[in-house]
Amino acid sequence: MPVLGTIAPVHQHMLLSPVQSMPKSPVTLMGPTGTVMRDHSMPAVNLAFGSKPFHVNGCQSRIRPEVALIGVEEIFDGYVAMIGGSWSKFFSSITSSFIHSNNDTEIEDHYSEAQRWLQDIWKSMRVLEASASQAGDMYSLEMELGQGMVKRMGEITMKLRDLSHATLLGTKEFKKAVEDGVLTW
Repeated sequence: MPVLGTIAPVHQHMLLSPVQSMPKSPVTLMGPTGTVMRDHSMPAVNLAFGSKPFHVNGCQSRIRPEVALIGVEEIFDGYVAMIGGSWSKFFSSITSSFIHSNNDTEIEDHYSEAQRWLQDIWKSMRVLEASASQAGDMYSLEMELGQGMVKRMGEITMKLRDLSHATLLGTKEFKKAVEDGVLTW
């Protein structure tokens, strides 16, 4: 199904993120800042247009809440795919990697990456909030779903921050904290 009301991402990190449903042809959007071509190789990200209408292929429109939710879902799904689809396997993998290598680079990189993804999903969430507000439907299902995805990504980012701080203990103490259940996911 083609996705309308989305525009190419502004962060380089999203170029590597797979997205399951991509439009078959490029979509041209004209927002307050001009025209942007949708590239098939990049996942879609909604940017905050505020309350101003935008143009889809030359026709003035406003983003419907259902369409704005798609932008939030694509970012969330892209992040889940990037980390391998399973939160627990992801955390087990990077924890084990640190314990065996005593190198916290992987955890630090994932933490920085998660912060960028979280910023992107918040941008899309603001579009969803504005859209629901314009539709007079602030408590819609779309808002609840979007907020749930944003909350989950926030939790993952905080857990990565905790792991990053825990690496300061060194591998032996870090491993002990994992075995004692102090560091959980």
